[in-house]
Amino acid sequence: LLPTGDPKRIVLWGLSQGAALAVDLALRCPSPVGGILAQRGMALSRNAMRDLRPRTDLANTVGITINGEWDKLCPPQTAKASYQDLAWYGLRLGILEVSHMGHAAARGRQQFNEQEFRIIDTFFQNIFLP
Repeated sequence: LLPTGDPKRIVLWGLSQGAALAVDLALRCPSPVGGILAQRGMALSRNAMRDLRPRTDLANTVGITINGEWDKLCPPQTAKASYQDLAWYGLRLGILEVSHMGHAAARGRQQFNEQEFRIIDTFFQNIFLP
């Protein structure tokens, strides 16, 4: 991934469909990344990732998912199930649901939730300021 760098210093962060891409990239990287932040999205189906095999080197990858209770595009229970399926590949993500939050931050109809920002800030501090 990085010819002279430490891949554990890389955090993949995706919003909406980007959440699925961040998770997929983490599963396909030759070296484990330091973290995954999947925000307002869900993982791809196991059928879409059928070419992947379980990995033992992902146990130390830190990851969280953030979904809103009002999200109709990526309903929290559906998103949660998709992230729980990742355990089969060796990846376990913390699953968080934020109250009073929907999906539509990307189009300006809703600003990022303050609780969401606190979660993200803590996540990055735990990775980069141990």
